[in-house]
Amino acid sequence: MLKGTKYDELPSTSAPELDLAAAFSKTDYQEWVTIAEILIEAMRQRCNVYRGFAPEISRRYWDSESLHVGKAREGIRRLLPPWNGRRRTVTLTLDLRKSTFAMREADSPKHFACWMDVLLTVLSTIVRQNLGVFDKFTGDGIIVHFLDEEVRELKKESPVTVAVRCAGALIAAVECLLKDLREFLHHDRADFGAGVGISVADAHWRLDHTQNPIVVGRGVVEACRLSDSAKAGIIQMSGNAYHELAKDLRACDIGGEKVPYASKDIAEDSEVRIWRLTKLPCPLAPDIDEVARICDGCRKANDCNHGSAS
Repeated sequence: MLKGTKYDELPSTSAPELDLAAAFSKTDYQEWVTIAEILIEAMRQRCNVYRGFAPEISRRYWDSESLHVGKAREGIRRLLPPWNGRRRTVTLTLDLRKSTFAMREADSPKHFACWMDVLLTVLSTIVRQNLGVFDKFTGDGIIVHFLDEEVRELKKESPVTVAVRCAGALIAAVECLLKDLREFLHHDRADFGAGVGISVADAHWRLDHTQNPIVVGRGVVEACRLSDSAKAGIIQMSGNAYHELAKDLRACDIGGEKVPYASKDIAEDSEVRIWRLTKLPCPLAPDIDEVARICDGCRKANDCNHGSAS
């Protein structure tokens, strides 16, 4: 790429001023400018690609990509990004129950938008702490994925277990922030809150033209359907996800309940059953103090002032 560059004409780095235009011919200087522009754009795209990933995962991807194929460094196993591949994936979807009602009842659109901004910051923080991949905000919820290989390598436990623990913290965070929302609503409801769906299946990962992830698989659809019918504070799981959780926590009583299930694709009289968690066991219960700390930090970082409506 740099063939013909006059390396011997570079000025000493100890010179008081480094004049690149004087150091290179016009052609060579322009070549460096072009290379710099390409590198800057590549870094921008690369950062965009990994922005939804937890830092622990993205660092491993960067490190692994820099290694020669087949070689390990300091005994660390290589982890490669999932793009254009089929990967075992746990999908968690969270829906805000009665969010449209809350938007309508807000005394100020600005305050509601501010509240949503804080909420998304809190949720994405909790997701990344649990090694989840923040896929997207859906308008009234979020879609998150947990890559099986990455979670097992870095957390040393089942990705379903990690997803359920994350779900508990997300539900607790929504409950914490609802106190702020209720301060500027004309009318309140007892059924505000977050419902969660969790499923696991193989999924195909790829990037769209703007470097955003596209994750396609049965588990993604199932998780979305499960969260659609989950009431506030409830986690609904597919059968295979629940049994993986039970296997991982075999010494603990999970307390799940098998319940009838119907969705857009499944009729009410089909005898289909899913698993429902209404209360998490101690190993999975959220740290309420930590959730409150995250919420407080995001509130302080936000400049919204609820003192005047607009």
